[in-house]
Amino acid sequence: MGGKRSLSERERVGRIYAGYAASEAKRRAWSGRNPGNLAIRAELTGALTDLLGGDLAEACVLDVGCGSGWLLEALHAAGVAPASLHGIDILETRIDAARLRLPAANLRVGDCRSLPWGDGAFSLVTLVTVLSSLASNADVDETLAEARRTLAPGGLLAVYEPRLPTPFNGATRRVAARRLSRVLGMPASRRTLTLLPPLARRLGERAPGAYRMLVAIPALRSHALTVWRA
Repeated sequence: MGGKRSLSERERVGRIYAGYAASEAKRRAWSGRNPGNLAIRAELTGALTDLLGGDLAEACVLDVGCGSGWLLEALHAAGVAPASLHGIDILETRIDAARLRLPAANLRVGDCRSLPWGDGAFSLVTLVTVLSSLASNADVDETLAEARRTLAPGGLLAVYEPRLPTPFNGATRRVAARRLSRVLGMPASRRTLTLLPPLARRLGERAPGAYRMLVAIPALRSHALTVWRA
């Protein structure tokens, strides 16, 4: 049953990403070379490393829905050992890309609703725009429960999601904060971040300075980083 369910989800996600790959507009908007996208990623990475404080060298991290591994690579650059970095994605092509970035990391093809790690394995688990890409509320609840299960005592679960609707992407939906709290309880912290991506991507060479100035305006922040402690 579980295998058939994962196959069905893999087919669903595969069709979505095939559509993204066929869209020149989406490829251009999401390019990792765009200075605005780089600024978005740097801000998120900084927020996550702040959560770990001075324990980067001792951290054991799982990125659920790791995609091509950009976040794991950034955490490694910040000081997390490659052998302490773990990632899972349902698409084998994305895990292949992640392995090119981080051959020493533990990267697996699998379903976020059934994680192949034991209880209490990680000091930090990240879910970066994963929940809004799932097909149902039940899938969201299962994913959150699995992520919580793998947290070590005192470990942190960090969920990064849009706090505003994304009307131009029908494959995603907004996940309300109350649904997260229903499964995980009240969070330890919540902060808004990320300059509205369409605006950030238009900054061009001005991105390094202009991003910091604009993201300081709360109304221009599109996402929230919500954190729970085990």
